[in-house]
Amino acid sequence: MIPVLADLPPGDSVDLELPAGAGSVRTARKSVGDYAAEVGAERFDVELAVSEAVSNAVVHAYPEGGAGTIRVRARAVGDSLEITVSDDGTGLRPNLNSPGLGLGIPLIAKLSEAYRLEDGPGGGAMVSMSFSTAPA
Repeated sequence: MIPVLADLPPGDSVDLELPAGAGSVRTARKSVGDYAAEVGAERFDVELAVSEAVSNAVVHAYPEGGAGTIRVRARAVGDSLEITVSDDGTGLRPNLNSPGLGLGIPLIAKLSEAYRLEDGPGGGAMVSMSFSTAPA
């Protein structure tokens, strides 16, 4: 089971609050990718999964480009890197007019050891991902 990062004690981690915009994808990818490399997780996989999760929030959580906040948290726990991307948008709902191909979540599932997609505790959506930091 992937821990909820809010329940973890403070320590070395990444904790970002970003505006819901395209520039936030790059900021999140770089910050979490650097941290992944430090803790021994596969940087490319982590960067790609985080990019997909933040992109999904930017595109789907705020209809018609509305304002909002995306939170990205990453923390090494034991032999894994636990990452949570959450937003304060409209929550999980079907979007038949989506401009994307619908490959973001399947890609996250393939790249991560485990993942969970759920409604956020205060609204919005939350994706949690886990990546191994142990040597292969």
